[in-house]
Amino acid sequence: MHDGSDRDAIGAPRVQLHLACMPFPTAQGTQAAVAAIVRAASDDVSTEAHLLTYAHGAPGARGARGAQTDGLRLHRGARGWRLGRGGGLRSGPSLGKVVGDLSMVGATRRCARALGADVIVAHHVEAALVADLAT
Repeated sequence: MHDGSDRDAIGAPRVQLHLACMPFPTAQGTQAAVAAIVRAASDDVSTEAHLLTYAHGAPGARGARGAQTDGLRLHRGARGWRLGRGGGLRSGPSLGKVVGDLSMVGATRRCARALGADVIVAHHVEAALVADLAT
């Protein structure tokens, strides 16, 4: 993996895979904060930042502007697992989110390999567990 320098020997940017086990975008503050963090990382010319989230979100929801996704290298996890009320968009624990998090293990592994990620940045405890299982 990465040796700690900002660029490799040939000057290629360091590849970061930001992992957020949550629907994206939605009209919730955490999603907006994660998008801002990934954008800030992308502003560094030595970094190529990508974001991997659940496959679903609510782009038309009030407050979930298209601007949340503008300029992001966005990747999606597995589709079709949304269980429970609210279509998997509400905050808090649920059986559906446990299933979704488990589906993200394979998605994280595939995405990290395909991108040649130097580092996985986990946003929240669920993502840290998923990253650990995927590597």
